[in-house]
Amino acid sequence: MKPPPAPITHVALTVRDLGRSVAWYTKLFGEPPSFEGEFLRGTENHYTVAIWRIPNLGLHCFADVKPESFSARRVGLDHLALTCGSDDDMQAWVEHLDRLSVPHGGVLHEPYGSGLSFVDPDGIALEIFLAAKDRIAVA
Repeated sequence: MKPPPAPITHVALTVRDLGRSVAWYTKLFGEPPSFEGEFLRGTENHYTVAIWRIPNLGLHCFADVKPESFSARRVGLDHLALTCGSDDDMQAWVEHLDRLSVPHGGVLHEPYGSGLSFVDPDGIALEIFLAAKDRIAVA
């Protein structure tokens, strides 16, 4: 018997400096995390965490975090895409990133949808995405 579909419930990204990343994501999302704390203190897996509920995103910083930079070419995460609801919302994101002085590649349109790519302070690739099926046709 096949199990039912399992939608993604959250994403956790490992960062090098939690304070720096919390400040950056707080500006990006326009609000601070809903939770910050420490887990597994006293173990080799000790980490600090910050969590936002919308999007349901966690930032983890392990006590023994490696200083290497993120690469979409390394096996693992390529990028994290956050959805937006319309072309107007996409333009609002462009303007928001510009106000924050966050470099981005502009909106790229492909047959499957439109994306706005940028990176966080650790170089983790992020995207605001609007699926073609969600685009409102303009006559």
